[in-house]
Amino acid sequence: MIVLKRFSLILVMICLAGTVFAGETRYIRARVMEIMNEEAVTSLPEETVLRQTALIRPVEGPDHGKVITMTLDYSPDSPLERGLAKGNRIIVYQDGDSGEYVFYSFDRTWGIITIILLFCIATVLIGKGKGLRALISLGVTLLVILKLFIPLLLAGVPIVILTFFTCAVVTVVTLVLSTDSGSRHWLPSRGSWADWQHPESSPFFFSR
Repeated sequence: MIVLKRFSLILVMICLAGTVFAGETRYIRARVMEIMNEEAVTSLPEETVLRQTALIRPVEGPDHGKVITMTLDYSPDSPLERGLAKGNRIIVYQDGDSGEYVFYSFDRTWGIITIILLFCIATVLIGKGKGLRALISLGVTLLVILKLFIPLLLAGVPIVILTFFTCAVVTVVTLVLSTDSGSRHWLPSRGSWADWQHPESSPFFFSR
């Protein structure tokens, strides 16, 4: 019970840190309602791109439910780019200067969720209790990186100190979740802590 309380406190602190230091850019999910126009535009002397004018409807954010006009330039010759189609789920963000919505990526949320669920089910079925604890440890690691490491790094915290702190948090949480209190995996840690507190009793101390 004490471990669960400490674990919950760590999660709350991480989430609060991510909220405070998050960037100003906000990404919003939207749906393409209709393609109004598509025309060829010459961007470079030897390159022609297609410019689409589409009507989108954000499903979240301050413009939730409104129909908004958005433009998208893409190259039909590039295998990494493709145009929009009616019914597509996309992710957009609002430009800070003009206030217009800019296309960021296609919304693959449900595909990613499906893959994650299959991975979690397979891990629990194969590893049972250890698999569940490993999943929790992995989730905490991702949460620390996304909500703590990256926001603090963008806020200007020195990367050496931040990396050391992140590794320490992840290591402690992983040891707590993946091993028992009486496990032999704790013996090296206990020995190192005892040597640090009483260096005169350490063989390494006398070998110098």
